[in-house]
Amino acid sequence: MIGKIKSLILSKSSLFYLISEEEERVERLLIAAAQKLNKNSPKVYGWSCLRGLTLGNEQIVSDGDPVVGLDHFLKMQSNSILIFKDLHLLIKDNSKLIRQVKECSRVARATGKKIFL
Repeated sequence: MIGKIKSLILSKSSLFYLISEEEERVERLLIAAAQKLNKNSPKVYGWSCLRGLTLGNEQIVSDGDPVVGLDHFLKMQSNSILIFKDLHLLIKDNSKLIRQVKECSRVARATGKKIFL
């Protein structure tokens, strides 16, 4: 599984939608796959509506607004990964968030960033 995730990280795509009931396991796999890239290891950020944008246990942005979280992630260094939790619950009828995800996908592709939903 780590090999498959590593392939996704190395691909040209920027936006990935993963479905799993094992959220913690998926996070661990994403982090492990990123670390196996050695010198090119991207930092793996997380976002949730409760904690905002985080890097491990460090809170980067406490705002639980997904648009704010995505905006801050776009300003991070290239070659970063974002694990964006529960987007499917927040996106319905939120035109600003829909637009932000589309913009993020375009910018992420140009900067080598990856977003896992």
